[in-house]
Amino acid sequence: MVVFNALYDYYFDGHIRISRLIAFLIAGPIVGLLSWWDNEGVFKAAKLDQRDREIRDQISAHKGDA
Repeated sequence: MVVFNALYDYYFDGHIRISRLIAFLIAGPIVGLLSWWDNEGVFKAAKLDQRDREIRDQISAHKGDA
């Protein structure tokens, strides 16, 4: 995206905005890491929920055998 925006600026404005490149190079990894961190939390919560459901199913299956 940084390269695309630089080319876009150059094509339409006739120059590349260095301040915009620096902002993208700083903000991009930060936004990417925050997004990854949020998605990882959702994934871990789903895995824990699945594990809890499997344990409840096993307990109810054993109670049905007795």
